[in-house]
Amino acid sequence: MSDQLLRAALWYAQHGWAVLPCEPNGKAPLTKLVPKGCHNATTDAETIRRWWTAYPDANVGIACEPSKLVVADVDTKDGMPGLESWRDLETAHGASIADTLSVTTPSKGLHVYWTRNGHQV
Repeated sequence: MSDQLLRAALWYAQHGWAVLPCEPNGKAPLTKLVPKGCHNATTDAETIRRWWTAYPDANVGIACEPSKLVVADVDTKDGMPGLESWRDLETAHGASIADTLSVTTPSKGLHVYWTRNGHQV
């Protein structure tokens, strides 16, 4: 799995999204590597490789710059009907909202990504 995490971090960075290592399966930045959290996020491939070599199971965090990236967080934890609500939105708006990059979260929800101008990723 660790190779997948590094590849994902590099892919995001290649698309101009600054990344940072987070706790495995978590959201909190690995402060040993990024003491300033999102402020230490980078697109520099060498830095990213160094981080994921040191912590290969680090989760990938993306510093969401409002001018570049918008993310919908579809929650399912604590009984929230996130996936059902998301399906309702897909039905109402068609594939235009769903035909983009999405990842499953540790709680089995989703993060769905668009560029700031509403284009799919």
